[in-house]
Amino acid sequence: MFRLVISKPLVISAVFYLAGLYPAAHAADDDPVRMLIKKYAADTYATMDDLLYIRTYKCLEPAYSENAVLFYVPYSDDNKLLFSNGVECKVMEVYDRGAHYSREGR
Repeated sequence: MFRLVISKPLVISAVFYLAGLYPAAHAADDDPVRMLIKKYAADTYATMDDLLYIRTYKCLEPAYSENAVLFYVPYSDDNKLLFSNGVECKVMEVYDRGAHYSREGR
């Protein structure tokens, strides 16, 4: 006699898939990042501590100590920077100076 063993995560994923909520279940893993940003250069924004740089596509929004929310998933086309006044800008690249320095051994 064979015995079928089903793990709890598999059952939960199957329930979400059958209910049509499977993509929404994975979207919760990618939380938006709230931050204070400033305009650094053309199409480039930085956090106030200059540890994170955000390269945008044709974003003309002026900012200095502006509240913003970053939605970023590597290799996604839906990355965006949402300003407190409702303006959205497409994000092309995010550069984390802290991670770069730790890779370099500093």
